[in-house]
Amino acid sequence: LEWPMYRRSTISVGMGIGYTGTFPKLTLRANPGWLYVIAPFLDIEKKWFYNLDQRVNKGKRIKNNAGNFLSVRLLTRGPALVENVVRSTYVDFALQPSWGIQRLWGKRVHFLMEFGPLAYIDTKGTYGFFPWMAQFNLGYMLN
Repeated sequence: LEWPMYRRSTISVGMGIGYTGTFPKLTLRANPGWLYVIAPFLDIEKKWFYNLDQRVNKGKRIKNNAGNFLSVRLLTRGPALVENVVRSTYVDFALQPSWGIQRLWGKRVHFLMEFGPLAYIDTKGTYGFFPWMAQFNLGYMLN
């Protein structure tokens, strides 16, 4: 869900069950190969759109916040449903400043891509830093 806050900013909230990799300093043991954690998550993000006027001047759509943005995300993961690692705790948090784009394809398909560094911490106070993290979302607009 995404709500307008001011003329060029929104706050979005996402929750569900998703795939993530592992945070190195929060992983006690990992199996060889592709590492995964499938867990419930809550993702809260404040976005500031900076190119909406330029898109309109070029004849491009800005409906449903189709534009480029800077943002700050807070992501928390809960206990894993399926994983091939052993995490230090069942709950962890991440904070990420990022740059991204989101677009609306057709009338209902929503695409989002964003990149940025990420700091993470668990409930025991163990923390670390990832220099480059990416998020890709593909969604269908219900309303």
